[in-house]
Amino acid sequence: MKPTVTLILALLISAINFAQNSINYKAIIKDTNGNVVANDLIVVQFAILKGLAQTNVYQETQSPTTNANGMMIVNIGEGTTSDDFSAINWGSDDHYLNVQINTGSGLIDMGTTQFMAVPYALSSGDNYWSKNGEKIYTLNNNTGIGIDDPLAKLDILGGNWNLMQGTQGI
Repeated sequence: MKPTVTLILALLISAINFAQNSINYKAIIKDTNGNVVANDLIVVQFAILKGLAQTNVYQETQSPTTNANGMMIVNIGEGTTSDDFSAINWGSDDHYLNVQINTGSGLIDMGTTQFMAVPYALSSGDNYWSKNGEKIYTLNNNTGIGIDDPLAKLDILGGNWNLMQGTQGI
């Protein structure tokens, strides 16, 4: 039983440490005549805007190549920018995505749309833990569940459940 619990906790910690911090974005690119822009290098500029005033909180540029069907797939948050994608406070207000594309004639504004939650995101983060009546705390890069001053990488209230840096078991 102990090796199974150790493996599960190790996987949980790995998942937390390597969580993706980007948004998948896929689009079919067409020129002004409606023709697919196939196998071509394009420039895409993404801006994340906050609130009704649509204040710019993040902007990046990417240069993907479309495939034979004119499709491009990128991850917003992994482009060229001087901003910090992980610093966006998604819970502070409504957020919007503006997309501009350059297929060779300058940037063309493709519009702005509000981000909407996907079903699994509605129960993520702090909401999940508060809904279950549990508390998660972080202190000095340590995480505590039910413990407000965790002393280990993962410290769980209720017994011998802590994982120290460099250890392989509980």
